[in-house]
Amino acid sequence: MNATKKRTMQFENLEDRRVMTAGVDIDLDDGVLEVEGSEKSEKIYIQYHDHDEVEVKIYQEKDGKWKLKKRKDYDLDKVDEIKVFAGAGNDYVVNRSDIEMTAYGETGNDTLYGGGGNDSLWGMDGHDRLVGRDGHDRIDGGSGNDRLYGLNGNDIMTGQAGRDYLSGGNDHDVMNGGKDNDRLGGGRGNDALYGGSGDDHLFGNNDHDKLYGQSGTDYLSGGAGNDWIDGGNDHTTDTLYSGGGYDHIVQHHNLKPGIFGIKFWQAEESIRDASWYDTVKNEYHL
Repeated sequence: MNATKKRTMQFENLEDRRVMTAGVDIDLDDGVLEVEGSEKSEKIYIQYHDHDEVEVKIYQEKDGKWKLKKRKDYDLDKVDEIKVFAGAGNDYVVNRSDIEMTAYGETGNDTLYGGGGNDSLWGMDGHDRLVGRDGHDRIDGGSGNDRLYGLNGNDIMTGQAGRDYLSGGNDHDVMNGGKDNDRLGGGRGNDALYGGSGDDHLFGNNDHDKLYGQSGTDYLSGGAGNDWIDGGNDHTTDTLYSGGGYDHIVQHHNLKPGIFGIKFWQAEESIRDASWYDTVKNEYHL
């Protein structure tokens, strides 16, 4: 089964769960701590309690105040992983433990914070804010204009549809803007940035990064470090900035029709701020 089909089936199952779930719920089944939100907006906190327990608190807003709706705690040695289904509404989920968490924002403009483990954060519908924090995280914005922050760890981040902002933070991250016009910043570490479709802005920032504009009219800036900069061959004019370091810049050339039926090679990229110690690789496409 390919990744796209698996992802579609996974989200269809979430739709079924959303229909069946009328209110909030907390349950532990075979090592999996499951937390379910409702059609309302919730604040969900997962944290250690008394050193040897995991505590879950769910708050709902009533009369302008957030009030405790449900609370449970479990022995720490019985919890292997955490799954959160936030439901509808604008939800706020915080994992303050080191236990691996998979969290689905579902509908609404949600805020999801990972913990110290290797978490998976799925914004799904709405304009979401996803923060991986520590660990090697998988962060997926879904539809909507999302903001994704990897912070620490080697993270994999995907904006998907919408005008997204992706910030890698520390360590070595892989980032893909997905559809529409996105803005990606690698931060520290040797990062790989892919613009996807749309007119994107990619910033390598520090260290030795790889920047790929892919389709659309893109702006790529390597920043400090020895970077690989490639706007992509899609017959659009990209702007490529070298920055500091010994960079490798790919310039694409395509045949264009001229007068009297004579064709000529035309560079697709505009290279700025290149130094004598940078390498420019010319690629010609028929």
